Amino acid sequence: MKIKKVLIILMSVLWIVSCEQNIVKTTPIPSPVFLQGPLVTPVLSDQATIQWTTDMPCCSKVRYISNEVAESDDTLEILNEEYRQEHWFTIKPLNDNQTYHFRAISTNQDQQSVTSQLLNFRTKISLNHCWSLFESGNYAEALQAFEALADEESEEILLGLAWSSLRIDSLQQALENFENLYTINYQNSNALTGICIANYQIGLYLESIIYGELLWQQNTEQPASPERPFYVFEHDTSINNVDISIILAKAHLHYFRFDEVQKELDFLVPDNQLNSSDSATWKIDISVFSSYESVLRAYVDSLQYWFEFL
Repeated sequence: MKIKKVLIILMSVLWIVSCEQNIVKTTPIPSPVFLQGPLVTPVLSDQATIQWTTDMPCCSKVRYISNEVAESDDTLEILNEEYRQEHWFTIKPLNDNQTYHFRAISTNQDQQSVTSQLLNFRTKISLNHCWSLFESGNYAEALQAFEALADEESEEILLGLAWSSLRIDSLQQALENFENLYTINYQNSNALTGICIANYQIGLYLESIIYGELLWQQNTEQPASPERPFYVFEHDTSINNVDISIILAKAHLHYFRFDEVQKELDFLVPDNQLNSSDSATWKIDISVFSSYESVLRAYVDSLQYWFEFL
């Protein structure tokens, strides 16, 4: 009888243990969840970093594509098989000024996964793209493109903002950006040129002369003449040292500085025969003038067609 009771008790214990094991085996394992993110930061012109946090260690991956389709044969994928809670991926190389769509996916050791919604980001415009717009004559678009990069505060962006503004006759904005660029780098010949042109356009002729002369004082390995350094704006080669000389000649005329005007003419037209004390030289081709001042003005006016800003 005792043996029978012992057997019954033993079987009961075994049954209870078996039930507990079955309960453990059938208890569902929770899937991971996002505690933070996915966030995209920073976004550059050629790359973007995606970050997120899960509530448990997971391996992770990002699927991304550069069009509206979430998953297709063109979808790209990057994977990190390390199990961790903090996840980050830097996706590169990417095209500039383009929208990308992506999903972030994390999977725990029991193959339970969490997948984000379809998210997107847009890469920044590259400087090359901005200058391409400028060089093709799309100045308003170029200005908007440079403005999209304005928070980066580089000399090249300031230069783009300044020249694009100047090209659409936003003179005060152009002058402000040129002056900011000059403050950063007082040897920047593009800044000096822009300040000279913008001031002349606004009607500040003395300021135009000051910055034009500063450009002439810069040392260069390629002098256009003993007194005139060679200058050309790389993104618009129609703007060069000839334009600055024409501006200076016209600005000096406003102050009746005829000797300074003559200096500029000697650079622009080396074979001119003008002489302030010889009225026989006061002519252009077959046109004869009654004064040295009038022939100077006519000479300068005949040259300004070279320069589209005047």
